[in-house]
Amino acid sequence: MNSYGFFVYHLIKLLFEILIHGDTDSIIEIEQLLLNYTDALNDEEQIIFFILMANYYMQCNDIDKSYIYINQGYEKLEIFNNTLYLSILKHIEAGILSYLGFGNRAYICSIDALKYFQSTYYFKRILAINNTIGLSLVAMGLYKDAESHYLTVLNSLDGSAVEEKITILNNLSWCCTLGGMYDNAIYYSDLALKSGSKFKELLINKPYSLYKLDMKNEAAELIIEELKNDLPLYFECFLEVLYYRIVNDENMFIIKAKDLYELTIEKKDIEIRKLVLDLMIEYYKEKKDYSEIIECLENMLSCYRTL
Repeated sequence: MNSYGFFVYHLIKLLFEILIHGDTDSIIEIEQLLLNYTDALNDEEQIIFFILMANYYMQCNDIDKSYIYINQGYEKLEIFNNTLYLSILKHIEAGILSYLGFGNRAYICSIDALKYFQSTYYFKRILAINNTIGLSLVAMGLYKDAESHYLTVLNSLDGSAVEEKITILNNLSWCCTLGGMYDNAIYYSDLALKSGSKFKELLINKPYSLYKLDMKNEAAELIIEELKNDLPLYFECFLEVLYYRIVNDENMFIIKAKDLYELTIEKKDIEIRKLVLDLMIEYYKEKKDYSEIIECLENMLSCYRTL
């Protein structure tokens, strides 16, 4: 344990666990060890540690912890200047910012990161940053621009880039759903599913788009089929909210919608929150319940203030 190689070994093991094996207990154990002995690593190894943990917590949607490591990485880079590591940190930060709805800042971080990687010809990283640029445009509400951006990226892919094509189709479907381009959302959802996509948001996109196109029977039938599968609780809740809205079960709709709204706050998910609020506002308008409409609109405004 007094040996320098002991800490480097654990840094490499951390890389393996995060990128390949994914054992949470092992990751947390190594994280704590390296936090206690961070000074045993040199400047470059410390930055690698900060990047790995920032990326890990971003994947876990633990925004606060991810940002702690991002900031530590930035601080270390003031001493140890390295354009590669700076670009990776900016890309991780852009992913978090777009998820939180800060699209303009996410876009700037993405462009800064892309400038470096365009000179490296590292295909997967360039594509990943282009995905984040699209998500940044979505977060800013520039849905047509985002669709155009994704189509440009999609047309640049060759036949071997199957997984990359699926990712772009997923993002196109989500972009068009949020942007009210419901015919396109259904089209891209179908293409993504035919290509083998396992993207969970597709379970939301198509039935919600069908509902918005006043194809309520088709939406309800699709929801019933999807609910037969083992779904993550979050997506199951959304489908239930939409189903109760379609079949006019007012009591269950309001209960489920309010529960899901609270869950979106916990998950810091502005985009799903906007969809739920849109359904609630539509319902309260029908009931002419103006106090509830005002409350929902105020909650919706808070989403746009963030954006």
